[in-house]
Amino acid sequence: MSELGVAYVLLNLLQNFLLGIGSFVIDLILSFISFMPTDPFNGLLDVASEPFFAYMPYINWFIPIDYLVILIGSVLDAYALMIVFKYVKKILHSLLNSQGSMLKVLGFLFS
Repeated sequence: MSELGVAYVLLNLLQNFLLGIGSFVIDLILSFISFMPTDPFNGLLDVASEPFFAYMPYINWFIPIDYLVILIGSVLDAYALMIVFKYVKKILHSLLNSQGSMLKVLGFLFS
């Protein structure tokens, strides 16, 4: 058997071992979830039983709620991205304008 064949067999055995370990972990997690109690908020957030649910198509005709939810989510994502960018920019500015040399900054970043 050549070296390539031995490497193939070893990699195949390693793959089967890792897949077996992964499936065992997933089965273990699923068995733990089956022992957990059910959702305590099951009936609390039942939207179909609300009195305004019958009028929702008429309200949605004047105010497109699905579009409004997508628009608000997009605005919040853009605002969060702006805040993250602002603080990353501040951190990089303070690191690059420090008193030490660039090697110290790189050593600090990669340590």
